[in-house]
Amino acid sequence: MNESIPDSEALLMRYLDGELSDAERSVFEVQLAGDPALQQRLESLRSALAAVRLHGIREEVASVHRSLKAEGALSAGAKVVPLRTRVFRALAVAASVLMVVAGVQAYRVFSVTPETAWSEAYAAYELPVLRGETDSASALVAAYGRGEYETVRRLALEHRKLTPKEELLTGLVHLDRGLYGPAVHHFNRVLAIANPYRPDAEFYRSLAYLRQGRLDEAAAEARRIRNTPGHPYAQQFTDKYLRQLKWLQWREGM
Repeated sequence: MNESIPDSEALLMRYLDGELSDAERSVFEVQLAGDPALQQRLESLRSALAAVRLHGIREEVASVHRSLKAEGALSAGAKVVPLRTRVFRALAVAASVLMVVAGVQAYRVFSVTPETAWSEAYAAYELPVLRGETDSASALVAAYGRGEYETVRRLALEHRKLTPKEELLTGLVHLDRGLYGPAVHHFNRVLAIANPYRPDAEFYRSLAYLRQGRLDEAAAEARRIRNTPGHPYAQQFTDKYLRQLKWLQWREGM
């Protein structure tokens, strides 16, 4: 396979979702036409996606069935309309066939969670000391260095204006506490002005988006970081992580 197209599975998923540009799609379809193995992977992913969507349809139909039964429309002894029976049987057979064809791909789609995606990308922040900084010995920075996170939150509330470094550390504390909205707020403040901590804020904001369920924003920021030459966090967003995000997006769209 041509090595000029890395992570073919991620490209296949973007292709299936119509996310490639016209130029990207043209190049990729030429590659696809000459690569039988890639074509097979495309069909496998297409089957997995169909299984995911069919699972959602079956759940909706079953929900309607339960509601009707609860309302008395389908009593225990009531005769079910034959067409409905055939529909349920057809759905069951189709789901079984699709799950066999999709195999491991479908299992991976259903088993991924925001927590597993987080674990794939997350990296603990290491507190640097940059030349020329004036806040290295500030009470907030010192408290963060000692792991006194509640003190960091208190000091952030007491001070009206924080330095970019203090904003970042406050955002990290909120991220650690599961307070993703406030975390994003502080990361956005870091990104509002030029400073050395912007790459850190971009990375951790993307992870906060993931935990908030803002999957489209998390994926867009992750891809941008991944494709930015020299970005210090580019390697954290692996092919596996980007696939996991795509699977979560597929499930959300069921």
